[in-house]
Amino acid sequence: GTGFDPDDAIVASLAVERLAGSSRRAACVDVVLRSEVVCATLSGAGSALCVDAARRLSCEALEAAAAKKHARAAGSLGVKASSSSSATPKPLFDFVVVDEAAQAVEPSTLIPLKYGPRKVVFVGDPKQLRPTLLSLEAKDRNYGQSLFERLWHAKHAYVMLATQYRMHPAICRVVSRTFYAGLLATAASCREERLARPVLSSSSSSS
Repeated sequence: GTGFDPDDAIVASLAVERLAGSSRRAACVDVVLRSEVVCATLSGAGSALCVDAARRLSCEALEAAAAKKHARAAGSLGVKASSSSSATPKPLFDFVVVDEAAQAVEPSTLIPLKYGPRKVVFVGDPKQLRPTLLSLEAKDRNYGQSLFERLWHAKHAYVMLATQYRMHPAICRVVSRTFYAGLLATAASCREERLARPVLSSSSSSS
């Protein structure tokens, strides 16, 4: 006689879960939009979270344009209003930096660019590893060419970081001559005397 229906309880529980999930997603979108720096993989930049954040910016731009249009209509009745009514949203990312860009296939690199950033910087080295491909057919069709490499072959403007801080100078000289036309130099912090292998004494080597 209580009238309790288990099915109704399940439906209500699912509704609460959906509401909670929606609130969590909205909170995460808020965090993305408030963040000055967002770190993500190329695939992660196409996640539902980033897409939702971009969609919210678009909605806000449309709402602002509609408000300005309404204000202009009111302005014709004597209320001063702004003449601008652009519905173009600001980009989700103003500045995109893609690290190891020479190791990413072109479609992956395009993912964060779909948000219309104002500036893009690719960091990479086309003289080093190309994207890893498991398909020989894809390799034959040049799917392994990165967008970085395409722009490099097209003589797009670039800056070469000509000082290295990792290799022994002797190794650097070989690499520089082989791959970089002798342009790669070694930093003072990598001088040969600092990188020389320590000599073990007979007592320490015998132990």
